Amino acid sequence: MRIVLIWMALILTGPAEKKLSIEAFWLGKVRFFEEIRPEYGEEPMTRHAPEVSVGESRFFDEGDVLWDLKAHYEAEGISAEWLVYNETTGYLVAKAEEHALGALELRHFPWDHPKNMILEFALFEVVDSRSHWVDWSKYWQGAEKKLLFEEQMRCRSGETSEQSFASGGGFAVHVDCQQVLWGDLSAVDVRLRLEVEGDAKSFTQAIALSLPLGKEQFFEWGGLGEGKTWVAKITPTARLVGGPSLSEWHLGKELTIGVLEKSPFRWGFQRLRPDGEHQLVMWRVYDGFIDDIALDEEDPFAPDGGEKEPKYPVLTPREVPKALRTYFPREQWRDVSQAFEDSGLEFGNGDAAYLGSLNEIVVVRHRDEGQLDLVDQILIVMDGDPPSSIRLHAALLCDREGKRNLVAEIGQACPPGELVESSWKSDGKDWKLETQGTLGAGGQFVDARIYSAYEQEGVKQELNTGFTYAPGHPQEFVLHKTAEESWILRLEIVRVDSAGESFEDWKP
Repeated sequence: MRIVLIWMALILTGPAEKKLSIEAFWLGKVRFFEEIRPEYGEEPMTRHAPEVSVGESRFFDEGDVLWDLKAHYEAEGISAEWLVYNETTGYLVAKAEEHALGALELRHFPWDHPKNMILEFALFEVVDSRSHWVDWSKYWQGAEKKLLFEEQMRCRSGETSEQSFASGGGFAVHVDCQQVLWGDLSAVDVRLRLEVEGDAKSFTQAIALSLPLGKEQFFEWGGLGEGKTWVAKITPTARLVGGPSLSEWHLGKELTIGVLEKSPFRWGFQRLRPDGEHQLVMWRVYDGFIDDIALDEEDPFAPDGGEKEPKYPVLTPREVPKALRTYFPREQWRDVSQAFEDSGLEFGNGDAAYLGSLNEIVVVRHRDEGQLDLVDQILIVMDGDPPSSIRLHAALLCDREGKRNLVAEIGQACPPGELVESSWKSDGKDWKLETQGTLGAGGQFVDARIYSAYEQEGVKQELNTGFTYAPGHPQEFVLHKTAEESWILRLEIVRVDSAGESFEDWKP
């Protein structure tokens, strides 16, 4: 009787309704004409996509040339209710389930398509007399500021571009900029050298840091007291040659790559919520790791030229733990347990390791805490630590009768191990600052070398020392002290970050 009731309920309710979405992926005309069009001859599909009226959709317009590619992608194992290529715009438009859309995203992500880098750089003079570092992203809207100059630096990834600007009032600016796009296309390494002269002032500073694509970042360059400081607003973007920016290559929904910001998963090594008797632990992995672990070695004698073949197949949604399906509904997961077993990890019943190609993550499902600790060691050897930059704020203070006055301040940023130099000159004041920092103790401390030389009215104060800092905990050095005044150098490691993600976001 119970079986009959269940059977009747299925008849009345019908099968579960599929959740479908309409999204578009920029395919590019070159790829379409070289790889796909030869299968279809010369005649395009002229009817419109089902249920989408021309002129009422963001993906189609009157006169667009459309091709029905549903059969082509079904042959590749990607099913959709309909799948149309718009030759006029270069976008592939699909109505499909999450898993299929994720497969299309991974299939057409523009890893190898040529790209140009664009860095929008604006320098502002901001009214501020505080001697400590300020996160200007939180105070920018209400800040009293004046735009000094604005540049847009364009170049290919890895190239250097230079721009200069001079006004009739004697104000001159020279900017050198190099931009290197990350392999996963999520961020860019920026090296920027800025030289400014004018109004009896000169300023030279070089910084190097990693920035997330498409997001504005604020960097405090510093100043020579006077109740003002210089703050830069920096926004890096990348544009596909002959196509849209990277942020627009996928339309209809935010990129799956980046979903980490909206889930309980964090950057780096992160313990997740329990999954039954097992723990789920996630690691973010980097360039080349996926190919190394998921593809077979190249065969130089193979007739196809030695191309790598997939070692582990993409799992169907039913084969993936529910917790992973919930937070990453379109991720393309592979079971890579064997790769970790080969590295010494032991798996029991229900234990497994999964590789997510879209978000470039590894998730291990295991019941043994000791084995999970071993994954940390394996991935450090296999993939290395996350790239980081060290941001430092230095303030030169003069204390007279218990009142501190800000004389000058400088902001710096550089990758671990690199030397960064800055200099300010104005009205007889001359300050040079050199720093070099390395990460220690798992990134929770910074070992830094500091050289500071400040000269004013013939008096020179120097400091050359090495010190260990904890991010967010400033240190003060007394440079000179008399009965009337004390000169103090205040140094603070304000951020240890990776592409805009602070150390607090990815530490264990």
